[in-house]
Amino acid sequence: MEPLNPIRKIKKEREQHIFDAPPYCRKEFPCIPLVDECTPVPVKLEVSDATKIMYFMENFNGISTKELEFDINTYLKKMCQATDVFIIHIMRISEQGRVQMLTDRVLEHEVVMPLTNRTINSIIKWDGENYVCSKELDPEIRKICRKVMGKKGDPMHVIPILCRCRRDRDETLRIHGNPVALVCLVNCEQIDYYILRATQELFRYCSTTLLNTMEGEEESRLKKNCHLLLEGSKSLFRNIHDLDKLLKEIMLSARNLTDAERCTLFLMDPEHLHWVSRVFNPNPADGIMEVRIAIDQAIAAHVAATGRTLNIPNPYENPLFHKGEDAVSGVKTRNILCFPIRDEKELLIGVGQVSNKKHGTFDVFDEQIVDAFSMNCGISFMHSLMFKKMEECVIRNRMAQDIMVYKIHITTEDVAQVLCCKTIHRIPYFDMYEFLTRSIVSPETVCYILRMFDDLDYLRKFRIRDISLIKFFLTIKAAYRENPYTNWHHGFATGHFVYTMLKQLGLVENRYISPLEGLALLIAGFCHDVDHMGSVNPFLSNNRSILANFFTSEYCMKARHSLNQTLIVLNLEGCNILEGLNNLDYNICIELIKDLILSTDLNIHMKLLFKQKKICTEFYQNFNSAHRYYLCSLIMTAADLSDFVKDWINTKRISWYLLEEFFAFGDMEKQNGGKPVKGMDRDIVKIPDILVQFMEEICTPVFNIFTTLFPEVEVMRFNLEDNIEMWKRLLDYFFEQEAAGVTPLDILLGEGLDREAQLMREEIKKAKLLTEVEQDEELMKVHEESSNFSL
Repeated sequence: MEPLNPIRKIKKEREQHIFDAPPYCRKEFPCIPLVDECTPVPVKLEVSDATKIMYFMENFNGISTKELEFDINTYLKKMCQATDVFIIHIMRISEQGRVQMLTDRVLEHEVVMPLTNRTINSIIKWDGENYVCSKELDPEIRKICRKVMGKKGDPMHVIPILCRCRRDRDETLRIHGNPVALVCLVNCEQIDYYILRATQELFRYCSTTLLNTMEGEEESRLKKNCHLLLEGSKSLFRNIHDLDKLLKEIMLSARNLTDAERCTLFLMDPEHLHWVSRVFNPNPADGIMEVRIAIDQAIAAHVAATGRTLNIPNPYENPLFHKGEDAVSGVKTRNILCFPIRDEKELLIGVGQVSNKKHGTFDVFDEQIVDAFSMNCGISFMHSLMFKKMEECVIRNRMAQDIMVYKIHITTEDVAQVLCCKTIHRIPYFDMYEFLTRSIVSPETVCYILRMFDDLDYLRKFRIRDISLIKFFLTIKAAYRENPYTNWHHGFATGHFVYTMLKQLGLVENRYISPLEGLALLIAGFCHDVDHMGSVNPFLSNNRSILANFFTSEYCMKARHSLNQTLIVLNLEGCNILEGLNNLDYNICIELIKDLILSTDLNIHMKLLFKQKKICTEFYQNFNSAHRYYLCSLIMTAADLSDFVKDWINTKRISWYLLEEFFAFGDMEKQNGGKPVKGMDRDIVKIPDILVQFMEEICTPVFNIFTTLFPEVEVMRFNLEDNIEMWKRLLDYFFEQEAAGVTPLDILLGEGLDREAQLMREEIKKAKLLTEVEQDEELMKVHEESSNFSL
């Protein structure tokens, strides 16, 4: 019979698993040298105290995990004689570790840090008896411990807690399950085996209660998030009538849902190929900032391209992060959660980004809630745009009704009077741009328009009925206001310039533009200032006019209003001059008219100027639709400014009309208690200065490009240069007259200015002749020198 070996007995007792029987903890194990295996070793064993566990479980009834952790930490601290105890809860779905208690103290901010499944699987090992953690802690575990304990390097025991489930078939693996927590004990005085068995014994009974409480808290969190999601959706649809308020509400709700400090909404600017980000700051006094980022540099670009939510715990280590955002905002970004915003058709309309989560980093639950929230954002955003369009339609219809009732009433007799006019409308040089259109009386202008369309063969080519053409332009003529400058005479002069360019330059015959573009160009020229309010944008915006509230885009309010009035008149009964076109040509022509009328706005003109210069320096390609659009918009702007490239007498008269309109606006603004824009205050303006500035900065670049493209009309640039030189020379004369008490407009209308201008013209002519003589003499000298050299 084999003798009893105490060491083998102890080893066999250690192999008993925690779930098989109550564990036995070795209280003392004196180091006695062994003589042989048969010699019995005195070992004092103490069975675990069931009374302690029962008493613990009797009082283990907290309503939150923090209360339960307090009891667990206190018990383990006493049993293992540790200085501190804390539990790292393993969240396998989000791959994070969370610590909320340190012994008996609740942490001010929960420690939530990355803890990947790979790390968990690598540190938990089966040592033949129990699941234990490797002595060399993984850097992720060490980082969490440092965050909780500070920079202390105290010895620590880390014990894994596994969820209880079925036993594995393998006899070696007595438990099969997933780890749910890591228990960390600091500076324990008990031996390792005792600490392991005591901790596992405790969690054998309390783990179920702890896990159920955690699940209950998770359900409460989901319920709270659902409530916040519903409240956020309600606030979104409550502000659907105001797009700015809606965007602000989207950012505020996204920030609250994810407990973030900042929220950014990215919308794409297709014209400039930038992401326009609106940043909602944590401090309400800072308001909303706007930052522009190149379309290929932002994290938003990657999210927009992939269509997937992107969670970045360390932005500065990510190459997609644009550090310029932090430079502009002055706030360092710690973490980012970026998500796409789609409408009900799953079409991407923007990208949302929350950053700097207040406690920890963004997890998988944050990703889920922003994905659900983004759909509501997209739907509310699209509905807001639709609501705005409906409002625009209501206002447009109301304005159209006002025009129809108050101003426009074209009868059949009016149309018949033009149609049956027996006057021969043939004036010498009518098809030359130098022709002064204001010499034609207003009632006969529509007759001349009919002649222009007939001369260009547009009536036949586009199947335009002469009755529709007459009624259309009679309505447009009536819709123009009686402003000093932006009236029907200005619209007629602009359309006439387009007609002369089509004739003189043969734009269609030489295939610079298509016939349809020529038709749209001619119509846009006559209609580009229809129903012009006679106000510039700053005045309309400052006084909160109905137009300023209606046209909130970056485009000019004036140009958009004129465009809408043109389309309204075009859709009136008997006024549709494009009804002879097929559907494709009709839609193209409407779009061309829209673009050309809007191109007369100064803001859009300045954006197009650089591109228009390129078609001068590069070869013009008539098959390139972009080149044709730049050319048509250039012709449209030149037509709008054509009065300033005619003779001096016409330019002086047009200048008076323009300044009279400007000064009238300045007077209105003074009456409203405002300060007029520079150049609109009749008391301080210097007429020659403002006209020279206008011609040099606005007119000169346009006609330099135009005459470079078409050298046959270079005389336009010469006339413009002469008019600029004339105004510069008249500056002293204006100073003298103003010193004598004469107002600027009276000087402009006075006969003395004409006499002075005549003297100036003679001086300019003599100066030019003298310059030409000097150039001829230099040329002769060069010729003689070259002849002598050849001899």
